[in-house]
Amino acid sequence: MPNCPACYDSAQIENESSLESKIVNCPACGTFRLHQAAEDQLNSRPEIRALVSHRIRLACQRSQQVELTTSLLQTIVESYRLPSISKQQDNFIQWFGETLLHQAVPHASIAIEPRIVTALIGAAPPVSSGGLRYVMQALANKGYVSRVSQDGERIQMRPTGWERYEELTTPKSSAVPYSPRELPLAIDFLNAVWEKKFTEPLVRIRSAEKVASLGFPCANFEDFKARVGDLGEMLRWIEVPDEKVPEDRGVKREEKLIRLTVAMESVAPESEQENARRAIAILKDIVKVRNKMTHVGSPELIAALARLGIDFPISDYGLTWDAIRARAADALHAIRTAVQALD
Repeated sequence: MPNCPACYDSAQIENESSLESKIVNCPACGTFRLHQAAEDQLNSRPEIRALVSHRIRLACQRSQQVELTTSLLQTIVESYRLPSISKQQDNFIQWFGETLLHQAVPHASIAIEPRIVTALIGAAPPVSSGGLRYVMQALANKGYVSRVSQDGERIQMRPTGWERYEELTTPKSSAVPYSPRELPLAIDFLNAVWEKKFTEPLVRIRSAEKVASLGFPCANFEDFKARVGDLGEMLRWIEVPDEKVPEDRGVKREEKLIRLTVAMESVAPESEQENARRAIAILKDIVKVRNKMTHVGSPELIAALARLGIDFPISDYGLTWDAIRARAADALHAIRTAVQALD
């Protein structure tokens, strides 16, 4: 049986008629389409295999189709690292607890599939003696799971392990300190400062309903798509005065954030220009998320989320929305500060 190019263990591989790609059905990574150019890169860089296998497994675990192109491969390598040992331990406890509860045997000692679990928690190979065994032994030393047998095939969750599982899975109100009024207030404050300097507000409000929606929570993907869509629409309401954007820069009127970047280069004090550039880059990434969120596995989406400090695939849309609107509010505050520095 051939080897999976990602984890380099046995897998079923079906070549497609075009010969430019193949379907890999791997017990560890999952099922994914692999482009030949991406396979060539994997073969030349064995050190990235564990990371790529981990990211593919996470996507497959959430029923997302994966097409591994050179672009997606580059995005994965540039945007992510393997989880720390501490994070791998937590990943194992969450997976193990969910598996035991799904099988309705929380007390039992069960066999695990080392290849799948290695990829799922982000452990490094080899499967027989590598990161997974190290993680399991560390958890046993903490009293979370039973001692790992010589063959490592059966393991039991201890009561302290179940306590850790509850800690990890109990819903948190928000991992990001955030007030629902923060983003609408950031818009108001920026508009007030901008209007004082340039006679017109920067963000021309066209719908109070959309602004109000920015304070709403988010429970699922549809909510998330709506909230991020409203935020992206608000960023399209930005109107930069023509006199602040030199004609020779060739920036179109619909390129709102590019126009804002050019304007800040000319109006913001030199000491604030880098902060303003970083703030506008955050807003550009939010727009990228809005435009690409329905393109599952898009390299642009994954890279934009990574720059915003958000993991992919998204597991909690409520916390992710809180993180995005907190970053947006911080960005608007930074732009306001740059404009205020003109005094």
